[in-house]
Amino acid sequence: MASGMAAELRERLREGNRREYGEGYGRLHFPVPAEAARAQERRRDLLEALAERVAFGCDGPKLDCTALAPGCRICAEGGWSCLFISGRCNCRCFYCPTSQEEIGVPATNTVEFRTPADYVAYLERFGFSGASISGGEPLLTPRRTLAFVSAVKRRFGAAMHLWLYTNGTLADAGALAQLRDAGLDEIRFDIGAVGYRLDGLRRAELDPDPIRQFGAEGIGLCRTEHMCFDEKRINVFREMIVSNTDADRLKALRQLKVGVV
Repeated sequence: MASGMAAELRERLREGNRREYGEGYGRLHFPVPAEAARAQERRRDLLEALAERVAFGCDGPKLDCTALAPGCRICAEGGWSCLFISGRCNCRCFYCPTSQEEIGVPATNTVEFRTPADYVAYLERFGFSGASISGGEPLLTPRRTLAFVSAVKRRFGAAMHLWLYTNGTLADAGALAQLRDAGLDEIRFDIGAVGYRLDGLRRAELDPDPIRQFGAEGIGLCRTEHMCFDEKRINVFREMIVSNTDADRLKALRQLKVGVV
């Protein structure tokens, strides 16, 4: 009975993968038991070697959690909401599977917020201790972004840790001063969006002294996360994930980078 249920579960999982990855499913490699056992043994060896050098977090899979920013800690604890302030971005990251062309309506988890007051009510209803402003690029819609930041901090003050994700290209001193004065607690700069160059940071005069004046303790680098994927780009993104060779992976990455889909 138990073996039959396990086989049924495996088949459901396989079917789910087939639907998600489509033609790319055939490139997925599932290890046989002997391979899986060797991989698990190698994993145990690596974790044991790291045990006294890092602080594990998020129930184990995350390493080096010794000095997380407040926003990272709240995120890991699951106590935060991410607001996608708009869907438009001025960068074209090769790894981003979204179109990033429509400003749209601020939303999170498909729930739209027409006004800052609506979002404040949402945060209050679910008892979050943190919130982030993402996009798109939040500084492409500065008035909207500032309105939501101001409304959240007016309502919750220090009880709500609020941070913002930006690629930094529009982060000039004036914009940062407005966000600081509105009560923003933390900024994450995604320098991957600009080829890992620090030009945008330098243009905003974000050397250590102004950073500390903003109230920061350091500079954090972030990845880009998106909850809604462009229908065409996401398929190429999946092709990249399931590629078995570097050549296939590079082919998919080139498609994403030059925007041919």
